[in-house]
Amino acid sequence: MPLTPEKKQFLKKIGGGFKALISCSQKGNEIVADPKCPAEEFIRDNLMYNGQFSQTKFDRVVDTASDEDLVNLLEYFDNADMNVKRVCYKAYLPTSENEYASLIENGTLVTFDDFNTKSF
Repeated sequence: MPLTPEKKQFLKKIGGGFKALISCSQKGNEIVADPKCPAEEFIRDNLMYNGQFSQTKFDRVVDTASDEDLVNLLEYFDNADMNVKRVCYKAYLPTSENEYASLIENGTLVTFDDFNTKSF
């Protein structure tokens, strides 16, 4: 299922959550030093700047990458225990201001797989 423009905008709004989780877990350092899979190589090459997750680069990737690449990236984050619920929480996105954040709050959305495969 293609990612709608609304879903892509939501991803950009929660980019700070990715940054927080990658930094706190030291995953960014591991990815930069020794990527273990194609998704980590993609993150290293397209989302990191000076060893840190870059919100600007993330936004650019969301705007320009194929849906397939984005879905693969989001699948990686699900498997790395950085699901949409955790990312949204770390991004401090108020549930009253966003439909997807409300769906996360009420338990309809938990993983990026839910986000990618369900239509809202």
